[in-house]
Amino acid sequence: MPKNDNEPGSDLQAAVAEAKPATAEKVKFSYDGVEYEVAADIQSSIEFNEHLEDGNLTLLARAVVGRSQWAMFRRNHTSYQEALDLVNAWSTAAGLGK
Repeated sequence: MPKNDNEPGSDLQAAVAEAKPATAEKVKFSYDGVEYEVAADIQSSIEFNEHLEDGNLTLLARAVVGRSQWAMFRRNHTSYQEALDLVNAWSTAAGLGK
């Protein structure tokens, strides 16, 4: 059976756990021509980790960008793949998994 990226011990969880402490207060990234700004330490929040452990990608994405930026994202994006791409854009900008 394939390994779930959200299970304890997964590559994604390992990358989050090993992320270097952020030196900036915000992580800025772009997705589909829109600029997003996220707290640099969002991956240490309880909400983020609950959604990561539960494997709920849409709630994880909303936790990453916050409710107002999520509402902006949802106006033009409706697919699971787009939510995954948003999280991937953030994780790349945040330097996770390097």
